[in-house]
Amino acid sequence: MLQPDHYNFVVRQGTTWRSVFTLYQGDTTGPVVNLTNWTAKLEVKDGGQSGAYGPNATAPLLTLTNGNGITLGGTAGTITIVQSATQTAAYNWAAGDYRLTLGPTGGDTDTYLYGSVKIERF
Repeated sequence: MLQPDHYNFVVRQGTTWRSVFTLYQGDTTGPVVNLTNWTAKLEVKDGGQSGAYGPNATAPLLTLTNGNGITLGGTAGTITIVQSATQTAAYNWAAGDYRLTLGPTGGDTDTYLYGSVKIERF
């Protein structure tokens, strides 16, 4: 079972959003987790609701998965989130709460990261 970490994103609208994380077994001195055949999903929901993932949750503002905004690095244990400048320019929301869930294909999933996503407009 993973212990989820809290991390907040600030995305500049109209620029590339690229974030790379490495999943370790234990702390960063331990070996990385082999993410081969794992699935990932990042959902952003309206943070204005009382608990974006609670009983009053709304439809996701953004959903990213393997091959659709998320790339898993297999034996390197990396998780890469990428949205192009064109994609972030189309965001019509200002902020939300997110969860990034991971798990082996066909197995249990768990939350790896959670926090907020703020869109910075110019």
